[in-house]
Amino acid sequence: MSDKTHYEILGVATDASNDDIRRAFRKIAAESHPDKNPGDPSAEQRFKRANEAHQVLSDPEKRSRYDAELHMRNFGGAPGQWGVDGFAGDFFRHFDDFFGTRAQRKQQRPRQDTRGMHLETKARITLEEAVFGCEHEVTLTRHDTCAGCNGSGAAGEPNITDCSHCNGTGQRVMRTGFVTYTSTCQECSGHGRTLQNPCSACKGSCRTKKEHTLKVTIPAGVDTGDTMRVPGQGDPCITGGQPGDLFVHIVVKPNAHFERVDGRHLVTHAEASYATLVLGGHIDVTLLDGTSHWVNVPPRSRPGSTIVFSGMGCTKYGSSAKGDLRVNMGVKMPDELTQEAEEVLRRFDELI
Repeated sequence: MSDKTHYEILGVATDASNDDIRRAFRKIAAESHPDKNPGDPSAEQRFKRANEAHQVLSDPEKRSRYDAELHMRNFGGAPGQWGVDGFAGDFFRHFDDFFGTRAQRKQQRPRQDTRGMHLETKARITLEEAVFGCEHEVTLTRHDTCAGCNGSGAAGEPNITDCSHCNGTGQRVMRTGFVTYTSTCQECSGHGRTLQNPCSACKGSCRTKKEHTLKVTIPAGVDTGDTMRVPGQGDPCITGGQPGDLFVHIVVKPNAHFERVDGRHLVTHAEASYATLVLGGHIDVTLLDGTSHWVNVPPRSRPGSTIVFSGMGCTKYGSSAKGDLRVNMGVKMPDELTQEAEEVLRRFDELI
């Protein structure tokens, strides 16, 4: 068993943020996942250790307990440094009373408070869906109960024995000075049991991968780069705890007629005749929701000018303040001109 701390396993500092811990775990998982390294037990061990470290350090309560145990581990000196009858002796007697003796721990069942792994996927949605919200289907691959063994992990009758590495406790015990601390056994993943005749389909893991299609609610105002958390839709927990979560990363596809600026302004293009731009008038503009809006074009509007409609844009996710609708004006050119129209235009050109 490695004597590295969880921080050393992930390669992060003890004051690392949750984002730093998540990124470090994702990097190790991408390199060492058993599916990418078939038949490589060392990669599997690296993945297991990184997963255990991530499960502890990503949970504030578990991390706090772990930091306290780590502090006591580093604080404890050589045996007899302070004397058993002094302050240290009283402290560690209370510590042992609280956590139980090794014999008592062996009678306890392995802890079942771990969670399944979190999963990630992408949702590619239209600008309309992003602005107004929608129900969107995403596809992901996650673990399900193995159909070959019905989740027992065994081929035929299960032959289960106590794990020889932790003597069936599900935990490995280490002592540093006066301090005794425990960690999950890497060989049995905290179960305390090993399977002698594993299922060939799932290799004793009790699970196989399966593709799922899931409908998720996309709230109004999301944009590319936003992430939606769907609780409980990640991988199930093999030790009986809660399943992980699904994180849906939003990608908004380009729109042919509208552009989103600063997350809350909508920009579109409209054309008016030269006479309308010069004299003023009205044009019809189709909005993002498909409805029509009658736009007043002020006299002497120049091609390329922008007409701004306050509060007719969209909102950012988590905000109620609407941006603007910006209509960039262009000149509508006729496909053909009659002789009379040409004469009128030439006369107009002479007059101005």
